[in-house]
Amino acid sequence: MCTGAANGSVSVYTCQSHLLWPDNNAFSCYQFIPGDDPGAEFIRMILPGLGRTDFNNYGTFRAIALAISRYNDHIGNSGMPMLRLELTK
Repeated sequence: MCTGAANGSVSVYTCQSHLLWPDNNAFSCYQFIPGDDPGAEFIRMILPGLGRTDFNNYGTFRAIALAISRYNDHIGNSGMPMLRLELTK
């Protein structure tokens, strides 16, 4: 965890486009409030939106994990983590 993590967040926006009917979209935001298991809390927060937009699959979770890992490597142990992920198909 970064020193400024208590004020940080990770938000996930998903959008499934359709040609003949309205798009499905969802937005979830996880605030870094230390709990027993932040990883599980994050997944529970974003899972309903991923299911509504048909992003509930291994590839999506892998892409999110890679993005968060690369972002963490970039900011190191200082700073306030604020990350927004947008997934569309």
